[in-house]
Amino acid sequence: NEDFKQRDYSEVYSGKIIKITYQDGKILNLAYSKYNEASRYSIFRKLHQNIIENKNFEKITKKEKKNILVSLSWGVHGLENKFFHPSLEQLIKDTANTYNWKLRLHPNQIRGFASDEGREFISYYEKHFKNLDVEWENSTEMPLPLLLSNIDCHITWLSSVCMEAAYFGIPSLVLCPKLQRGGEFESYYNYLVDLGYVDKLIPDYNAIKEWIERKSLSKMPYYCDHAVNFDKIIQSIVNRANNTPSLWP
Repeated sequence: NEDFKQRDYSEVYSGKIIKITYQDGKILNLAYSKYNEASRYSIFRKLHQNIIENKNFEKITKKEKKNILVSLSWGVHGLENKFFHPSLEQLIKDTANTYNWKLRLHPNQIRGFASDEGREFISYYEKHFKNLDVEWENSTEMPLPLLLSNIDCHITWLSSVCMEAAYFGIPSLVLCPKLQRGGEFESYYNYLVDLGYVDKLIPDYNAIKEWIERKSLSKMPYYCDHAVNFDKIIQSIVNRANNTPSLWP
């Protein structure tokens, strides 16, 4: 509304406003022109956190337990069941009353060319986790930034969610053996490994459990990649909101 559009931008992003529409491109334009690079970066992250109002958010939050997100990868080779290494599967079962486990399918497993894996996952879930406090539907449907804003740790076989999690100060554990030294994907995430946001482990029950216990104790600072041209990103959003040509081809 007009009152919202006339308010100071810093107040708009104080956490009170959580729905932004394309019609509010003028507000983004104001922020783009008024604030310095660091402030614009913070605003951009806040936009991701608050952009969508989601009634299912409260359904996945349990403040008395640590929230652990497991993001699935599609087309995985080397996993017999296609979804979880047996060590992680067993750990989830054993700690379902200790941690708040959230499973998120890859978009391709829902509507993409790996949708057959999505159907297989439902059968897998029914067999292994149905009677446990392990959730997947809301965590898959919910916008990722909204989900990450209430997660303590992230575990995956191999997923770019590691990068998005770092922007929210969330540590990630990757388990694909090809990420180890000498492996095909050895160089993946190394810059985040150096900064402490990502750890690479050979799948092992006790090692994963210890990592969770250690990493869930405290929140990490938000990762900020100054090599990313957020000025250009924000201006592109403004251009789209104003129905003008994008800066990107």
